Amino acid sequence: MLKNYLKTSFRNLLRHKSYTFINVLGLTVGLVTSIFILLWIMDELSFDRFHSNADRIFKVLVNNTYPDGKIETYPATPAKLKDVIVQEIPEVELAAQYSMETELLVKHETSAFNEVGIYADPALFRILSFPIVRGNEAKPLTDIESIAYF
Repeated sequence: MLKNYLKTSFRNLLRHKSYTFINVLGLTVGLVTSIFILLWIMDELSFDRFHSNADRIFKVLVNNTYPDGKIETYPATPAKLKDVIVQEIPEVELAAQYSMETELLVKHETSAFNEVGIYADPALFRILSFPIVRGNEAKPLTDIESIAYF
């Protein structure tokens, strides 16, 4: 009986080639789109989930609106905002000041080079669980000229 169904289906597919093409193309596009959406959602849900307290960490985003209507959004926490967040929102246990990624000029003795980095205060390493590759692991960013690589 299955053999008869397959034979009849195959004959109908050959007889109506244009409908078969449209149906197979629609099925393919639908499956590929669904897979891409699933992969995008999985990536969004897994972003920065490796931190030990990931469910308790939040990021402040800044929106800059330019006169031409362009809106630029980036993560940053100015010093005054950090202080206000800690004072005004009782649920906040700890806040860290940081800037958006920027290209920094790093000088060491006689050499100088450009490096992409952020400006941050030491509290950032108590919030995020990045392993420090180079720098003072016990007390990172102790003064204004210190660097920590993670």
